[in-house]
This record gives sequence, structure tokens and C-alpha cells, in this order.
Amino acid sequence: MNNVSIQLGNLTWPDRSFLPRAVDISQDLFVVVLGFVGDPSSNYTPCAYLLSRSGSNFTVHDTWMYMPPTATSWQASLTNWDADIYLAKHDMSVSINDAKSQVLLGIQITNTIILLDINRTTLKFILPSQSLSNGKAIGMGKAIGWLNNNVTVILVNTYSLSYIWSASQVFTYYVGVNNSFATKSIIPNAQQTLAPEFGPILISLVVTKSGIVIMLDSEGDIYILLPSPPGTFADSSTKLVSSFLPCIGGSYNSQYDIQPCSLCPQGSSTNGSTGQISCVSCESDAFCPLGSAFGNISSSSLLLTSVNQARAYPLSPKSVRFDNILMENMFVISASSSHRCVALSPFFWSLIIMALGIVIVFVMIVLKYCVPHPQGKKTHQQIKRFFVHIDLVGEGELWIGGIVSFAILFLCISAYVFSGAYYRRYPIENSSGNLAFGCHPTLTNAQFSSGLMSLMIPPNDDELPIFELLDTQSFTLNIDFVNTLFACTDVSVTQIKDKKLPMPISSCTESNGSLSLSVLLPSHGIHLQFLLVGINTIGGIRLALQGPGTA
Repeated sequence: MNNVSIQLGNLTWPDRSFLPRAVDISQDLFVVVLGFVGDPSSNYTPCAYLLSRSGSNFTVHDTWMYMPPTATSWQASLTNWDADIYLAKHDMSVSINDAKSQVLLGIQITNTIILLDINRTTLKFILPSQSLSNGKAIGMGKAIGWLNNNVTVILVNTYSLSYIWSASQVFTYYVGVNNSFATKSIIPNAQQTLAPEFGPILISLVVTKSGIVIMLDSEGDIYILLPSPPGTFADSSTKLVSSFLPCIGGSYNSQYDIQPCSLCPQGSSTNGSTGQISCVSCESDAFCPLGSAFGNISSSSLLLTSVNQARAYPLSPKSVRFDNILMENMFVISASSSHRCVALSPFFWSLIIMALGIVIVFVMIVLKYCVPHPQGKKTHQQIKRFFVHIDLVGEGELWIGGIVSFAILFLCISAYVFSGAYYRRYPIENSSGNLAFGCHPTLTNAQFSSGLMSLMIPPNDDELPIFELLDTQSFTLNIDFVNTLFACTDVSVTQIKDKKLPMPISSCTESNGSLSLSVLLPSHGIHLQFLLVGINTIGGIRLALQGPGTA
């Protein structure tokens, strides 16, 4: 059992008005005392003394005086005229960090904590100090302590300036380079809620050398927060003393302390496991946001694909007469035409046929005038006879008309094919794909006009059946929770009306680290609340409305 010894000594304060409020002593017996100096007729100012002990005598080596951030800050207007009598709002705290020769001062009346370095050789405060405030209120720094050499624990109460309580929280700060403060955690949080029997008004805390935090509430109850091993966090929802729970999927804890588990950084996960001390890298194409529980869900998964059934309002074609449309799509080739337009143009292929016809004419001339062999004359007559029979232009009078007839026949066939394809693009619902036979793939066989009207105008008798159909249309809400460890048994759905009405879930499936559920909506205008039991992370949410259709 540890013994407590009382050390008596002689001390004369440099300022006889000094009112001590808090004290801490280091391992090598230098002392920091924090209090007020001043006069009740004017004001009291926070002040700290650095002392050393020799025998029964205490010697003051240095003095620190509080200075408000600016001359116009709200702290500058404080007089603390009643600091000479005990009031809870004037409580202060002191904690020395022996490893780094630092002292932390908590001055809750100014809602500020002060960090000072100490020169152990000269026993002087090293200025300037580093301060941290919590806004215009009272309560920050009512109790403080060091969790380790770099992390401090601060009791941050929030009182109004008339000292009316509104909140109590325990902050842990990492003290970094240049004595900067970085928030590590805040208790209570999603993982660490206070036990129902404890709090909510906290009035003090103590941090032991082994990292145990002991808290005291306004009812005189204490709560012991024990450090947790790596891979777990301290569960403060249990009575009197905290227990250990494994880190949830998508989080980790690599240290032995009171901190909650940290979320896995983006690009890493716990691969569906709990109680991890570190996160592993996700697959190269995986969907891995902050706090991912799984690292193998592909970014191209159907669960991550957006489905947009809305279409841009189509434009009416410039030409409305079919003969103009036919001419524009069959006989027009411009310098700006694409290779696809040229390749699909019937006029282009007709020119190719005519070019082949010119070659045939040249061959016929050669056979007639340049080939003396009888076989050449015979071949010339056979070719001439063939083209005479298929001559549609001159009705067999000119053999060259047969070549022209080939081009005309090709144009007619092309016009027939285009007309059929164009006809099948009516109505607009049949225009889902691009037109394969034509220069303009989005060509439509329809005229469009806006049907927008004011919502204040009631529908007429012709339009009323459409509105009635829309009003009776039933919808199913589909929700996908992607990259999560939540299960179907963790989810419930409630309709929010005058009171909460539970709603049945039509279907629910769990697959590959994702949860998908469907809810049939009883009406179009509805407020729903989805309750998920637990503190598991969710990587993404996809919502969709689905209505039944008829074939």
C-alpha cells in the first residue's frame, strides 16, 4: 500500500494577494502552482509560479501571468472579482510532463488550456506559451492529465458565462511539433458511450501513470476507463469499469490506450475481419473509401453503377417532308462529312458503279477496235447483248443504258431500305438505338413539342386518366448498403407520421460485403427512417425506385 507523506515548508509568495487553486509536483521535486493574483476591488488575473524545494524552504524561481489573446477578446473583459471566495467556475488544474519538461495549465474561467516548456537548468518558464481555447464559454481545462509523453487528456465542460451546464466531454490531444494541438478523440463517441448509470455532468478526472483515466460525475459516482489492447477499444458503456471490445470491420487500433478504433484510410480495409491492429491495401480496382470493411468489391460492380432512365428532351428534325429527308440522307455528301457518312452514302456507291461502268466502256472499246482475234469480237457482242437486255433507261436501245440501270437499281434498293428503317423509328419508343443505315444515327421519325404547364391548372378530361394512372402507380424502394458488415437482422424500417409505424421489408439479401433490401411504399409522399443497430461502417449507399410494368 502506498503511503502519503505531508511535507511542511516555509514560503512567501512574491504577490501576497496570490490565491492558489491547483498544484503539481515533478519527479525531481520542482513545483508549479496555479491561482489568481489581484484585488477584489479591481480584478483577479490567473498566475502560475515555478518553485523548487530545499529542506523546509520553497523558493519561487519564475512567474507566469495570463494574457488574453487580444485586447478586444471576451477574455479581456473578465474581472474575476469574486475569485477570493471558492466558486466552482474558478477551478483550475495543473499537470507536469516530466519526460518533455512541460506543464499544462487548465483555466476554465477563460475556457483555455496553456502549454509551457520549462528549463530545468535555470528553472524558468520558456516563452511564448501555446494556448487552446474552446470559444466563448466556461469549462475547458477543469481537469487535465497526460496519457503519455505526447497525448494529453482534457475535461472539457461547456458552461454558459452565467455558469449553466450544457455538455461534458473528454478530449484527447496529440501535442506535436511546436507544441501544436491535434484532436485524437472525443469521449463519448459512437464507439464509447457513457454508461447509463454515470454522468452526464463530469466534474473531474485523474490520469494515472499507467494510462488509466478515472472520472467523477456530479452525483459522486466514479468511472474507471482502462486502456485496451491493440485490436480492441475501451467500451465505456458498462458499469463502473470499462471492458474491451474488438474493433469493428473497417477500423483498427495498434496501441494500448483508451482511444477508440481508427477508420482504415482510403485504399485500405480489414477484408471483412474485426479486431485488427492494422489495415491492408485493397485490390487495385476495388471500391475502398474511408473505413472500408472489404477490399475486394470491384469499382465496376453493378451495385456501384448508376442507372439513369431519364432522357434528354429530343429535338425535332429540320425537314418534315419525307422526300427532303430522303434526298438529304441519300444524295448529299459534303466536305465535312465523316468517313462513316461517305461509306453509308448510296450516292457514293452509285458513283463507284458508274466508275466501274466507265472501265467497262473502255474494255468494250479495246475489244472492238484493238483486238483482231475473233474471240475478242465475240466477247464484245456478248457483253453488249447483256447490257442491252438490262437497259431500263433506253428500253434496250443503248447498251450503255444497262450500266446506268445498275446505278439506278442500286439507288432504288437503297431508298427502299432507308425508308423501311426510317418507318420503323416511329413511334419514338422504338428509337432506342442508333440508325444503322444513314448519316445521322439519331434521326427520329417524329415531331416534338413541350407539354409543360402550370401545376395549378387541373388536367382536362382527356388527360385525367393519365394522372389517375400515375397516382395509382406503386413503387418499391431499393437500397444497397455497399462495403459494410451490417446484416439483414440489423435493419428495421419505420414510417414517420404522427407516430412511428414499423414497415415490413419485402426482401433483404447479403452478398460480398453488401446489404440489399426492398421496401414497398404505401404512398408516393412518405417519410421513412432506416435504423441500423450497431456502429459498423458503410462505404456507399445506392437508392432506386422501381415500378411494375406491363409487357
